[in-house]
Amino acid sequence: MFISNYIVDETVNRSLLKHGSRVITVGTGSVTSERSLNTCLLSSQRTRYISLENITDLEALKSRVGEEFGVVQPSEITFHAGDGTQLHCLGDVSRCRSTIDIRIAKIPIHSPLACSRDELYPNLFGNVDRLCARYGAKVIKTDNMGMVAYYSNDPVIARHVLQEGGVFSKRTPDPGDPLHFVSDSEALFGDGDSPAFGPSHHFIPPCVAPKAVRYYTPSVQRSVEKAFYILDAMSDGSLAFNVYQYMFKLAGQIVWKTVFGADLGHFNSIEAKSYKTIQHLSEYLALKQRLSLRPPWYANLPFGDPRRMREVRHLLWAGVDEAIEQCCTDACTDEKESPLYKGALHTNCLAADLQKAVDGKGNRLPREHLVNNCVVLFGAGFVTLSTLLSWCVYALCRYNSVQDRLLKELLDHGVTEDKAWTMDELNDMPYLDWFVKETQRIYSPSLQTARVAQRDVVLPGGVMISEGSVVIPTLSHQDSVNRDSPVRFDPESWENKAARTLPQSRGCAGFSRTLLEVKMAMALLVYRYEFSHATVEPVVYDAELLAVRPVNFYARTKRRTCWPGPSPKKEDSF
Repeated sequence: MFISNYIVDETVNRSLLKHGSRVITVGTGSVTSERSLNTCLLSSQRTRYISLENITDLEALKSRVGEEFGVVQPSEITFHAGDGTQLHCLGDVSRCRSTIDIRIAKIPIHSPLACSRDELYPNLFGNVDRLCARYGAKVIKTDNMGMVAYYSNDPVIARHVLQEGGVFSKRTPDPGDPLHFVSDSEALFGDGDSPAFGPSHHFIPPCVAPKAVRYYTPSVQRSVEKAFYILDAMSDGSLAFNVYQYMFKLAGQIVWKTVFGADLGHFNSIEAKSYKTIQHLSEYLALKQRLSLRPPWYANLPFGDPRRMREVRHLLWAGVDEAIEQCCTDACTDEKESPLYKGALHTNCLAADLQKAVDGKGNRLPREHLVNNCVVLFGAGFVTLSTLLSWCVYALCRYNSVQDRLLKELLDHGVTEDKAWTMDELNDMPYLDWFVKETQRIYSPSLQTARVAQRDVVLPGGVMISEGSVVIPTLSHQDSVNRDSPVRFDPESWENKAARTLPQSRGCAGFSRTLLEVKMAMALLVYRYEFSHATVEPVVYDAELLAVRPVNFYARTKRRTCWPGPSPKKEDSF
């Protein structure tokens, strides 16, 4: 495996100004150094003619040059005369008679390295951070038997890579994309260039927007409270439990209720098994990822894992189709359609909302896309929620002061055992919000959010990414610029406005729903129980699963019988 600090030469490309005219000729030159950006540009891109008629200052010229050469942060561009003198204004550029160099800010240069696969795997969660810190790089290029990917832990680069409508897309045909093995051309979750993406993106986001999600708050609360029976029983016996296994069941209970409106009975008894469709989803994802490590032809074999994957997929889709029909039958309304942005007022779950939603032109989500997108709404939400809940409980156990601080905030807001929560009340608790965001920052359940470059592009720091390359900004941001101690778990750091500018959630379609679910679970569980660590060995995560889940984390719950009083109110000072 080859891992290199993919950094280009300080002189990125060159431009030749035709003196006395209002046209600037921009070219890449003929430099052939392997560290030079010039070697990555196509020959057709070596010359550009840029009119200066409507360019009024140097910043406008930078933006124009950035558009031509795909420099996503054109403010880094500097112009230099042939003798190296920097040109600080448009007048200097116009008066310069020599060749003008276009440069990017200076960055360190290192040689490629030949390393073992262990330099990146299995601890991808931490190794990307360590590799970037070791080599002082913004981007690490990996070549694993011909499968090339670019990793970065820089939040500024993540902002550009994850920007909607930018030079990067959600296409997933490349095997280097972490979502390649679960991409679906008929759903929102997958290839952004597929024909199904347009109608899916039109109907699904309004159904999971904050205005719609708030109406599911009571059902989310009831789903979490179903777990009290089992947690109370384990609390009485001081039993330790595998946190992920129970968060797996809790997340399935919550997500299935919000998507399909049914109670799965996951917590009717300690021995209760997960619902069959949830088991099929878990098996399907495991088989898909296992087959993704094989050659493409292997998936067509009529026996073994390929055959089992096709069988499980059929069972999974059939289970979701059955759940859709059942939830629409159980819906307490005779209306056959509802406005797209008001569906949650007339339905009891997302599947019924999607089936009845009609936009302003009378269009509906096609039936062939409905089942696939419901699989996505259920599957993606369930996988991320179960993992995030597990890491939240881990943070409660590892950082005792955090648990006390959360309980204090709940009491200060007058929470009682029989409180009926609203979405606004959950959002009004700043420390709870900071805690969830800090858990996502340090223990991000979705580590690899990949994008594909639509064209040759220059990332901040002068890093050249060629068209079609897969870029993976790891979402465990440890930026030392806006944080005093970026490796320390510190929810209160989110009070700093500069820290909140980091692209943590990137506007995920289901973010509001997941945020409601995890906040509700944390508020109810922390008020009722005290969590303690029960693991006797270092906690590790499953490196073979797309979501980063702890596999050997055990905890105990202790039912609270008394609570401290609320904090004294501050007297007004005159």
